[in-house]
Amino acid sequence: MPRFRHILAFLILAVAFVHAEDLSTPARQLADKINAAAGPGSTMAITYNNASSLTPSQIADIRLAIESQLHSQGTRTVDPGQADVDVRITFAENVRGYLWVAEVPHNHVPEVGMIEIPRAQHTAIATSANSLVLHKNFLWSQDDPILDVIPLEMNGASGNALLVLEPQLVTLYTRQGSTWDVLHRFPLERVNNQPRDGRGRMILSSLTHLDVYLPGVVCSGPVLPLLNLGCEAIDDPWPLGSGPQSTVKAFFARSRNFFNGVLSGTLGQGRTVSPFFSAALVDEKSSELWLLDGVDGQVQFFSGTNAGPAEITGWGSDIAGLKTSCGMNSQVLATRPGDWNSPDSVRAFEIANRQAVPVSAPVDFAGPITALWTAPGGSTAVAVDHNLASGKYEAFSLSISCGQ
Repeated sequence: MPRFRHILAFLILAVAFVHAEDLSTPARQLADKINAAAGPGSTMAITYNNASSLTPSQIADIRLAIESQLHSQGTRTVDPGQADVDVRITFAENVRGYLWVAEVPHNHVPEVGMIEIPRAQHTAIATSANSLVLHKNFLWSQDDPILDVIPLEMNGASGNALLVLEPQLVTLYTRQGSTWDVLHRFPLERVNNQPRDGRGRMILSSLTHLDVYLPGVVCSGPVLPLLNLGCEAIDDPWPLGSGPQSTVKAFFARSRNFFNGVLSGTLGQGRTVSPFFSAALVDEKSSELWLLDGVDGQVQFFSGTNAGPAEITGWGSDIAGLKTSCGMNSQVLATRPGDWNSPDSVRAFEIANRQAVPVSAPVDFAGPITALWTAPGGSTAVAVDHNLASGKYEAFSLSISCGQ
């Protein structure tokens, strides 16, 4: 489609918010205008220009809301050069408030859709959307791939030991001062024919019992007094929660890097859903609600009695659930959409009326996230990235504080 830079018409819309904390209303209005001009099902390359006093984190909130609404309407966002339509969105302001302006080619001439938002209401939205603080703390770095990490408390001190899972190895490290030493290293038998983008999970119920899950292999045994695991080539389901008593378990597709959709556990037994990459548990009116991030990019809800698509877009393939004392006491960490050649970020969301509401600013990583698991206890998560600059795999602990 030809691309033009001159402006033919202005479409101006002033929006009054029903809920000041909800960005979806103005984002949906702007998405409607963009899609009306570009045509349904378009592939778009979107560039953003901030000509206002909005902060980068506030711009990130708005971008996520706009792109989520576009995706929910069937629009795909792609890199420049691969798009049917080039869309330019500018954030500006005047004495009354903020302006979101979208320039969209339409019938060989661009149209401009503009939304005007009162300043006080925009400020209320931005404050609410970043009400919690997501913290990233470094745990470990190495050249070889990391599948999972568990920080341990030994001899009454926290953070002085780590279990590190690699595709064919589990290592227990202990720290003396600033120096890390190998206490035990255990090669995993029967581990072969793993997928190229290997995945693995450790479930720790106590220092005397560790379960290691790899595609087609389960290993179990004590961590102390000696790391000693017995491995069996078996397709047992993986717990999706933070502990061995997870009410929903899922079977991993052997030689692939996702769950095949067959569920097990007390809540999932006998149920089948679409294949998915990752899962997160949240509370819904004192009941369990599972979110399953599908291989098709769609998020599903599963409650045991029913399953169905969720109107959630703009997430990457890795999610994890946390239980905290902040906000709704239950949050979901989600990566952003991307590929293996792009830096990633993780953000906290809460699920309100089965909609995903951002509640923290994004936390950036130096490369793509290769693993994101809820840690033992359920109040923290472990994220692993592949640093694009150094080439190393890095593990971090993610936690949430309640902010101000």
